[in-house]
Amino acid sequence: MEINHCREGRIEFESSEGECLYVKKGDMAINMKAGVKSYSYFPQSHYHGVTIEIDFDKIEKNQNMIMKEMQLSPKILQDKFCNHKQCIVLHEKQEFEHLFSEIYCVPEQIKKSYYKIKVMEILLFLFALDTTKEKIENRYFNKNLVAKVKEIHQYMLNHIDEKLTIACLADKHQISATNLKKYFKEIYGLSIYAYLKEKRIQKAAELLRETNHEIGKIAGMVGYDNASKFSNSFKSIMGINPSEYKKSV
Repeated sequence: MEINHCREGRIEFESSEGECLYVKKGDMAINMKAGVKSYSYFPQSHYHGVTIEIDFDKIEKNQNMIMKEMQLSPKILQDKFCNHKQCIVLHEKQEFEHLFSEIYCVPEQIKKSYYKIKVMEILLFLFALDTTKEKIENRYFNKNLVAKVKEIHQYMLNHIDEKLTIACLADKHQISATNLKKYFKEIYGLSIYAYLKEKRIQKAAELLRETNHEIGKIAGMVGYDNASKFSNSFKSIMGINPSEYKKSV
């Protein structure tokens, strides 16, 4: 069994049946290794998290006093979360942050012993968790549509200077606008327009730092034909307007 906690970013898992599932910041995912392919994909090109792999056979042979005292069997955990060999996602919960936060900053000299104690704490938490009161989600997404949306994402980045609409993108890549919006937000965590705005402003900031182009020209290079709208968008992302940013760098 594998337990994943996402602290930052986003991670994609592909099931053995070829469907995709996403784990976002604060989420915990639980799955049987046999039910998920070994590769992972990071849509935001950034991920910080913890993976715990559990061998039920070894645990069964080496149950410690606490587990025996509480009559907790690994089989209970397996049946509770992995009965159908699928990956389930438990959404952001304050207890998850408490459980995992210390793992990210353990002194090197005590890591091995600390991890043993912490894993036991996590297992006990999962044993006690009332799944009937938790929002457990198995939202799987079609692999072929995921691949198509990733192509659209790359197309957007390659044509950041152009006016891009959802209708045109959907038509060009032969996908419904509804699926495009739904899949894009699940994969990248933002709506298409919010994501495109963020990437355009990031590119504009890079050009302001690294070139001597006029602000108006840079606005056009990232898809803005209105200087005022560009300035407002830039300030909403960067906190200052383009001219102030250019002076600061």
